[in-house]
Amino acid sequence: MGPPLRTAVAALLAAVLGAPPAWAEEPVRPEIRVHYYPIRGTTAAELKAQMAANGPQGWWAYTRWFVRWTGDCKVTVSIDYTMPKWLDEGEAPAGLQDNWNRMFVNLWNHELGHGRHGVIAANEIVASRCAGNPRDITDRWAEQDRIYDSVTRHGVNQGVALPE
Repeated sequence: MGPPLRTAVAALLAAVLGAPPAWAEEPVRPEIRVHYYPIRGTTAAELKAQMAANGPQGWWAYTRWFVRWTGDCKVTVSIDYTMPKWLDEGEAPAGLQDNWNRMFVNLWNHELGHGRHGVIAANEIVASRCAGNPRDITDRWAEQDRIYDSVTRHGVNQGVALPE
């Protein structure tokens, strides 16, 4: 990942950790882990096949968030992002590298949308002071993840695509 892409990804990660919502009394800061799986290829078709074969559950990327709370309403959220790592990028044509960099930033942006749902759920639980059943809040935001993927076509509508 080159410097411009690294800067863009850093900015996207900062967005998910950005200003807390006004309604959250004590914003919950997520613990973020990023995992990479290897892919190789010098054509878009090869990269797509590698991501389908090696990606989590066949997806190009995947985000899983976990919200936990204690009896005294201490709330934590952890977010695991799994992303592809193109190992032989330097061997590919410049046009494919450009397309990959655009797609990769858009893929990160899509995955950060999922992570944001976990952060929002955690902050809603804090704002509610764990009243009722906090699981109802996490279930509602897990459903928002499913809706988000449906509306964005798993990021395709956000530019997550590799042209041939």
